[in-house]
Parts: sequence; C-alpha cells; structure tokens
Amino acid sequence: MLKSKFKVGPLMYVIVASVLLIVSITTISLAKFSSDIGGVVYNEVASALIEFDDGGNGVLELSEWTPGSVQTTNFAVKNFNSDNEVNQVALNYEVVIKTSALINLNFVLTKTVSGVSSPVQLTKTVDSNSSFSIYTGTTSVLPHTTLQTDQYSLRIEWPSASANEDDLLVAGDYIKINVNWNQKTA
Repeated sequence: MLKSKFKVGPLMYVIVASVLLIVSITTISLAKFSSDIGGVVYNEVASALIEFDDGGNGVLELSEWTPGSVQTTNFAVKNFNSDNEVNQVALNYEVVIKTSALINLNFVLTKTVSGVSSPVQLTKTVDSNSSFSIYTGTTSVLPHTTLQTDQYSLRIEWPSASANEDDLLVAGDYIKINVNWNQKTA
C-alpha cells in the first residue's frame, strides 16, 4: 500500500467546510430578489389654440379684392383642446396679423370675453428682412384652471382713395392671422 506524505487532518476539513460555506452564502446573496420600479411622465405642451369661424387656417386671400373692399373675419383663441382638457400652465398670448407693407389696409380688431367687447390696440412693425407689416395686439392671458375662449373679430378695409388694383399685384395676395404665445410667469 502506498502511503502519502501529506496527512489530511481535522484542520483541512474545517478549511474545506469554510470555503463551501462562503461559496453557498455568496451564491444565495447573488440570487437575492430584486425589483424594478418604473414610471411614465405625461408631459403635454400647452398652447393657445386658434379656431376660425369659417374653418380656415388664418390665411385670407386678397386676389379678388379691389380698393374699397371690406372683409370681417371671426376667430376664437382658447386654452383647451377638443376633449375639453385645459392647458397645464397659464399662457400669455397676442394676436399677430402679417401682410405686405405695400397696400395701405386698415385693421380693426375687437375682442369679446364673457359678452363684453372692446377694441384691441394694434402695434405696427415692419420686418426688415421681408418688408412685411406685422400688426401685434396687446398681450392677453389664458388661465390654466378654467376653460376660456376669447372671441375676436377682425375688420379689414382697403380704403378706396389709398391705392389702385395694380398695387395688389405688387404687394402680394394674402393676410396671415396667427397667435404668438408663451408661458405666463409670475
């Protein structure tokens, strides 16, 4: 029989048992239960919505106009969508009318809120890059707590004495009504 020079004693059994114990504890702790928590944030952009009574997009064609023509366009600015969901933040907005600077048109903008009508002061600037006239109304506020609709009526007149029909060919043939808005801050 072969005799080994190395003797396995009780200390060796303790070391092997300790190693097995450490490996089993590590394996169990690595297999520990874990969970993930997730969430979704629904962030909707607030905006001032503009709706025109004629269903249009705010572009008024002038191709059939002559000096002395008058047109009235009615539209509404509101703070809620078709599902009656109110904007999440209050908004400042202003009505903007853009047209060629070559035809001398008169604009009268009237705002109606809760049955009370009042004229809106329009400030005229000329865009130096495009030579378009930009008429801007005074700033109004749409709250974020209640549904609000601001009704507007825009009367546009081409005075008879101010120009002739050929000016329309040079000036362009449309007026654009838009709303500029930003979040109201305190």
